[in-house]
Amino acid sequence: YNPNVRQLWRLGSGRTRAPSTVGIMLEGSNIIEGYRNLGYYTLGTGGVRWFRNDILRSPFDDFLFYGPDDQSSVFAPRKPEDFSLNHQEEILQRLSDKDKSFLFVNCLETHVPYDTGESEITPEVQDILSRGRPIWGCKTPSQERIDVTQKELGSLHERQVAALETIDSKTEALVRNLAKPLLFVMAGDHGECFGEDMMWGHGYPQEKV
Repeated sequence: YNPNVRQLWRLGSGRTRAPSTVGIMLEGSNIIEGYRNLGYYTLGTGGVRWFRNDILRSPFDDFLFYGPDDQSSVFAPRKPEDFSLNHQEEILQRLSDKDKSFLFVNCLETHVPYDTGESEITPEVQDILSRGRPIWGCKTPSQERIDVTQKELGSLHERQVAALETIDSKTEALVRNLAKPLLFVMAGDHGECFGEDMMWGHGYPQEKV
């Protein structure tokens, strides 16, 4: 894969393109099914609440959901066992006897409340989360209506950066133990506002999101 190959993956059901512009052609209704059709064992892990839904999990041969019971609130406390990258031994064991495998890992750490479950959220941070909660995800359209400052939201951004650094170090350990050769792709599905345009969170059209 290189800049001249405009697509890493392409489904055969899509519009025809010159083979030289596509990295890997797959046959199926999605990428996961495409790899299964090529004889790969597909394993997914998560993560955020969306992966409680069978629609997202069903394309995989197996899906390990570790996420917290946060159906009532995305601000619910989280424990170390809620995070996929803390289950590397089980993940590697699932892959150990497979000739070819496709692994998807959904990381929860960078989602509000931006923690890794390894330490208690301080009362100061809990207070910011509580006061800012009404505007998270644009549920209330303006920070001006809530008693939370730009500086306080900036401190939450610092927590997210620290959470991402944790993902980085744990991913390094996982990749080190995966079978080679290996195609590794890291992607994110959205950004996050921390006070820009008086917004916090994601789920709305804003440049940072």
